[in-house]
Amino acid sequence: MDIRAVVNGFRNVVPLPGLADAWHWSPVPGLDFAAVLSRDRRHFFQIHAPLGLWR
Repeated sequence: MDIRAVVNGFRNVVPLPGLADAWHWSPVPGLDFAAVLSRDRRHFFQIHAPLGLWR
């Protein structure tokens, strides 16, 4: 599976500045996600937070 291609297909996804293979997206108001791909591109680490934490 090409994780980068999957994530880049998410609605409202943007890269996180200064980090390789890291993204932020908000699929619905009030729910924000951020994720990063491990250096070997085998692991995907994702967190979520209330709206506003990433802005």
